Amino acid sequence: MNSLIIFSCLVAVAFSATDSPVVAALKRAFSQVDTDSDSHLSESEFEAVYDVYDKNGDGHLSLAEYLAASGVPQASAKGNFDYYDTNKDGDITKSDVRRIFSDYDGNGDGKVSFGEFSHHYAVVEKAINGAGVGVGK
Repeated sequence: MNSLIIFSCLVAVAFSATDSPVVAALKRAFSQVDTDSDSHLSESEFEAVYDVYDKNGDGHLSLAEYLAASGVPQASAKGNFDYYDTNKDGDITKSDVRRIFSDYDGNGDGKVSFGEFSHHYAVVEKAINGAGVGVGK
């Protein structure tokens, strides 16, 4: 329990520093997904990103497609892909995207705020780093 409280405090401090490179990167990512610039992400905006990443349009985002589209280091991209491929079948589908959106939508209001986005990012990174993959591993 204490480690969870400490982690939450560290995340709060990290996200409160407006000049933090992590916050700047998260804001850029959020803005790129927020195509209607309403300061919230919708499920359709999540699905639009999926459609761009699914290069062959077959409805099955493979690790190779994810690596090519994400533009992040392979270890980080693979860690993220593996985190979201919860059934471990080697691809991410639109139904997975709906579940992912639901995970990000912490209060269940049908839209993802920057706060929810950054909070869930921290949760994902913690899970990935705990598994020995991801940023800095």
